[in-house]
Amino acid sequence: MIEVIIKDLQKKFELDRKSTKELINNILISENPEADDIEVSLVFTDDSHIEKLNKQYLGREGPTDVISFYLDDERTPDGKLILGDIVISVDTAERQAQEQGHSFPEELETLIVHGMLHLLGYDHEKKETFDESEIFWSKQNSLLKAFKTRER
Repeated sequence: MIEVIIKDLQKKFELDRKSTKELINNILISENPEADDIEVSLVFTDDSHIEKLNKQYLGREGPTDVISFYLDDERTPDGKLILGDIVISVDTAERQAQEQGHSFPEELETLIVHGMLHLLGYDHEKKETFDESEIFWSKQNSLLKAFKTRER
């Protein structure tokens, strides 16, 4: 069973927990149809909190939209694989949604998919791996499209 743990540390937006869990389930099943006994944690926070995490863990200044923390073969007491944690700043997500001309929920979906792909081992930041970057963005777009198609 796939377990999605959502921790909401912000009070600015009402989150659609059901849709969020469905999206993560869809991603895991799409990437591994036999996905089972997996746990993923998702934290929604503000710019102040994610800025501290960004500095502490990535050595980068300022807030960011999403950070993924992959846990290498960590397990719960009952044997579930803990894939990792995704932290999303709703403040940055709100700004990006306005800048890109789409809704806040659409931006959150994009950031969730983005974070999940990092937990699943995809990368787009390494300069020497241009092909990996192309695969990452293509995969992100196809997962978002599949989820939006399925929603309707």
